Amino acid sequence: MEKYDVAIIGGGSAGLAALKQLSTLGKQAVLLEAGEKVGVKNISGGILYSKKPNKGRVYNVEDIYGQSFVSEAPLQRKITKYFLHATSKDKVFSMDLTAAHEYQSNFGYSVLMNELNAWFAQSADESAQKCGGGIVPGVHVNDISWDAEKERTTIQTDELDEFQVKAVIAADGVNSEVAQITRARPKFSAVQLYQGVKAIVKLPEDVINETFTIGADSGAAHLFAGDITLNHLGGGFLYTNRDTLSVGAVYHFDSLLDSPTEPNTLLDALLKNPMITELIKDEVPVKGEIDKTLEKEKQMQIRFAVTKLIKTWYEIRDVYLSSSRMKEMIKAGKFNSEDEIKSKLSELREKMSSEYGITFKTDYVEDEYGAKLIPDGKRCRMKRPYHNNVLFVGDAAGRGIFVGPRIEGLNVGIDDGVRAANAIARALEKNNFSQGYLGEYYTKSIEE
Repeated sequence: MEKYDVAIIGGGSAGLAALKQLSTLGKQAVLLEAGEKVGVKNISGGILYSKKPNKGRVYNVEDIYGQSFVSEAPLQRKITKYFLHATSKDKVFSMDLTAAHEYQSNFGYSVLMNELNAWFAQSADESAQKCGGGIVPGVHVNDISWDAEKERTTIQTDELDEFQVKAVIAADGVNSEVAQITRARPKFSAVQLYQGVKAIVKLPEDVINETFTIGADSGAAHLFAGDITLNHLGGGFLYTNRDTLSVGAVYHFDSLLDSPTEPNTLLDALLKNPMITELIKDEVPVKGEIDKTLEKEKQMQIRFAVTKLIKTWYEIRDVYLSSSRMKEMIKAGKFNSEDEIKSKLSELREKMSSEYGITFKTDYVEDEYGAKLIPDGKRCRMKRPYHNNVLFVGDAAGRGIFVGPRIEGLNVGIDDGVRAANAIARALEKNNFSQGYLGEYYTKSIEE
């Protein structure tokens, strides 16, 4: 039977931070991810903070992945503006919360988690392989068993032969199956959860800069409260990415059950609010009607041509409305000048209109949609985030900060992952994986 020092279950940012830290400390660890590839199960969009508290110690992302993290990782924009808007019908009261946003923070970057977690995974996997471990995707854990006499912990999966480990880190999210297997905690109830719903809206880089009055290397975060929530307890958010917007809302799950509303209905209400509509609006091509008297083959040819034209128009327009991408394309020899790009865009628009009857309207383009449950750290944080030699981190432990305009989850999970790794490394040195030595030490660490 294969034997490893540590098994990490779950390939989100918390689990990957644990893998990276264990490898840095020279400890062998394998990470099991249910998805076929790390990042595919992640809902894009959020802010990743680096904190500098007045008291206590925090493990930030750059502490784990190096001080070059900001320059090398696929980050979107550094958030330099932070606002809260309270809406009531056609009235809006806005507050600038930038100072509060920057309090005890080194930085906050908007991120797309499918991209960032893939980057985390590459770095963590490279380090782990040097210690005899690594990432194994497409694996679902179905049981964990303990033999106290032989001091063995056995992991069983649907895809692999069972194997033994000395300790486990559960980083498998809010609906943690490890928590159910170990009975370390009951399932979170509706009053302990938030329902998050989110869309990624496409918008050219320069349009974002102009709309939100920000520079190419800066970003803005907007939070929304009031009647925008359809009388549910919660609020909305909008974060600027490089050439997209993360737009969504977070609601108390129990309030949605009291007055059932589908997540897509909540998101639609948010996107159609006049204030947000103004922020996400763009020029969108509308396909014209195809003459139904034409032969089927001809109709199909027209559909293909229209689809290709619109795709090309978007691609060239995105280049034209992105100063950085325009420079890259000209430097690479794809175009000779800005005027050539502008001329090509004009020619395409004329062809779309005159030959295929394509018109343009003001609307928004939704590129991605997703929903997820989020733990309310105030109500469901595990007081004892461990069971035997299993440590729970991030969402699996019910941790996260959602207090008024303060929304933090990514940095909390990363900090948890590092602390769990440190606690297990300490236990490995002494070969002591008892709850008193391992679990209590980890608990005291995260309470710092």
